[in-house]
Amino acid sequence: MKLAPGDPASFLMDPQMKPEAREQFRRDWGLDEPIPLQYAKWLNQAVNGNLGYSLISHQPVSDAIADRLPATLLLMGVSFALILIISLPLGVWSGAKKGSVFDRITMLTSFVGFSIPTFWLGLVLILIFSVKLNWLPTSGMQDPMLTDAALPQKIADIAKHMVLPVLTIVIGGLAGLTRYHRFGTIQVLSQEYILAARARGIPEWRILYIHALKNAALPLITIMGIQLPALVGGSFVIESIFGWPGLGQLGISAVFARDYPILMGILMMSSMLIVVGNLAADFCYAKVDPRIRTRI
Repeated sequence: MKLAPGDPASFLMDPQMKPEAREQFRRDWGLDEPIPLQYAKWLNQAVNGNLGYSLISHQPVSDAIADRLPATLLLMGVSFALILIISLPLGVWSGAKKGSVFDRITMLTSFVGFSIPTFWLGLVLILIFSVKLNWLPTSGMQDPMLTDAALPQKIADIAKHMVLPVLTIVIGGLAGLTRYHRFGTIQVLSQEYILAARARGIPEWRILYIHALKNAALPLITIMGIQLPALVGGSFVIESIFGWPGLGQLGISAVFARDYPILMGILMMSSMLIVVGNLAADFCYAKVDPRIRTRI
């Protein structure tokens, strides 16, 4: 960001303004200081709970993030839940039927979905469902004309605006998690205790969804813990394409406007989510596998 050409003064000040005024602006915001010193000052304030103020809107960074966070959590949370709900049965059944027609079709579809660039898929969906068919809105979270509408109508409108971005995220996310579910299931089904359970005549569905699934969940918990920061970081491209008013769109605007405090606040939140995701994964390990014990 600092090495890129331009700075906030280029976006805020009149090009005709004298160089002295530009330098005064940089001095007022500390932009003329060495980068390590700027970072040290920011870190000192962040440790004390002060993320600073936006260089563009002069709004507190914490308030700006709080305003945009619900929209991002709604979009990414719904998408993540759908990915888990769909990928789990697909992956488990594909692993149980390894080598079958269903398994081959599932893997082929997942490879195709994994290979499609997210930004390209989003644009194609907009072209088909919004431009050509005129079924769904192209961008935004809510129709401005429905600001004073009844709550059920608002909810329906938000859901309609969510369809395309959620579909874009789900198609890309299904490919990866389905393969992980499949691999974990295949690995567990080859264990000796599964063979023993089958020898005792335990129904196949019980072996698959109770015995095998629980033991195949450990690597999946790790993946889901890593995926938690994607609730923020993964929204940059999607929110930019669909004009979704969340943290991703705020971050993109901060990049182009060189709004360093906003961008640093968003990056710090993503870093905290990495720690939270790993900690949550550790606790889930102990719940799934009784051999693992948590120690405080």
